[in-house]
Amino acid sequence: MAVPPVSTPVYEGIDVSQWQGSINFSQVRDSGIELVYIKSSEGFRFIEPNFERYYEDAKAAGLSVGFYHYLTARSAGQARQQAHFFMSTIQGKEADLRPALDFELLDGLSDEEISEISRAFLTELSGRLKENGVIYGSVSKLKRLDPALSVYPVWVAQYGVPSPEDAGPWEAWTGWQYTNRGRVNGIRTNVDRNRFTKEIYLNEITVMPDPGNPPFPTTQILTYRIKKGDTLSRIARLYHITVAALASFNQISDPDRIYAGETLKIPLDSAGSDESAYRFYTIQRGDTLSAIAKRYKTTVKELAELNRIPDPNRIYPGQILKIAR
Repeated sequence: MAVPPVSTPVYEGIDVSQWQGSINFSQVRDSGIELVYIKSSEGFRFIEPNFERYYEDAKAAGLSVGFYHYLTARSAGQARQQAHFFMSTIQGKEADLRPALDFELLDGLSDEEISEISRAFLTELSGRLKENGVIYGSVSKLKRLDPALSVYPVWVAQYGVPSPEDAGPWEAWTGWQYTNRGRVNGIRTNVDRNRFTKEIYLNEITVMPDPGNPPFPTTQILTYRIKKGDTLSRIARLYHITVAALASFNQISDPDRIYAGETLKIPLDSAGSDESAYRFYTIQRGDTLSAIAKRYKTTVKELAELNRIPDPNRIYPGQILKIAR
């Protein structure tokens, strides 16, 4: 059964990140787009390289603007820290649209943990903003969430259908991402296309406030059961810790030898740093993704997935790649 919009009419929008490259927002507006969500930040410290420029140009073109954060938290404490970082990044910007939570890194998390982390982020955000944020997610993710989270507007991603077929506990959608291969004048790459209802707007055009002091950092010890195919480096990346620290904490003499079914103790710092698990590389003129992958002993597939690059053959100087250590 199709899930309807909260209200009509609906408005055409896009969401963009550095992988869209240079954007002519006047041409975007003239092609019928009215709303644009801009990725501002990711994790604990990463700010999108094109965030400021996209914001200024989209505003100058008369588009309605909102921001989203890509959440990498593995605990409620980390979610609160990342919500504060998000608010610090967009502080002072004039937003028309509700700030959005993009939480896709769900590996190893239970439904209860996904809901707890989402709730912590959104509670921190709405408490400081005095307005509710919006939850973005695929149908499969939304179906895993606690129905109590349906007090927040939902932005559902489902492609190749005339209308969303499911939205978990939500009976109607405020946003619908209907393709990730859209084409819009003014953008050289594929771009996510969306439809939104008026409920995506903040109650008034709002200058994003000073978020104040960050939440007090905490540390907890998490128990993780190793699954078939796991590596210590993959687990370390998921939980924002170095392989050396994880091996030392668990007294593992050979980090290349771990076994499915065994358990690890993971010290989870709420103020964790993405820098422990990743290095960052600024793309230079003449670079290709395959050459970068070879240089850092990884694969094009892993780089594309980690950085959510829509077309591995289209990268541009100045874009920043996240590379697993």
